[in-house]
Amino acid sequence: MRDLVRGHDQQWRGLEARMAEMNGHLASIRKRVHDNYIRLDTLARRLGINTKITLHSDETTVVSSLADLIKELEK
Repeated sequence: MRDLVRGHDQQWRGLEARMAEMNGHLASIRKRVHDNYIRLDTLARRLGINTKITLHSDETTVVSSLADLIKELEK
């Protein structure tokens, strides 16, 4: 029984470590998406296209705004 509990604890710690690693990757992806949006937003403003994105938006809002911005730039 102790071996079973020990194995479960090891699996749990492994899972927690993997989740922490994935959180790190997700944070990196969010930052890159937001950075790309800022660059495109700056370009759009220089071209006279006004866009809106709220400060500290979630990744879904940033990606949606990025898609809208790209559509405007393609016109």
